[in-house]
Amino acid sequence: MTGFIYRFSLVLAIITFVTCMMNDITLFTSFIRSLMVFIVVLGLFFVGGHLLRVGVYVMKEEKKEEVAVNKQINQQDQAQEINKK
Repeated sequence: MTGFIYRFSLVLAIITFVTCMMNDITLFTSFIRSLMVFIVVLGLFFVGGHLLRVGVYVMKEEKKEEVAVNKQINQQDQAQEINKK
C-alpha cells in the first residue's frame, strides 16, 4: 500500500513539473511546485489514514458498548422470566 501512495504522489509531482515547464515557468519554480505537490499528497494520505483508523476505533468502541447493553438487557429479561415462573 505504501508503494502505491509514493508512486501516486510521484506521478502527480511529475505531471505538475511537466505542466509548469510547458507553461514556461522557470526550472527552479517548477521543481519547488512539484516538490510541494509531492509533500501535500503524502500528507493527505497520512491524515486520511489516521482519520480512518480513528473512525474504526470509534466504531469498535460503540459496538462493545452496544454488546454490553444488550447482555445486560438479556440478563434482566431472563431474571424477569424466572421470577414469573
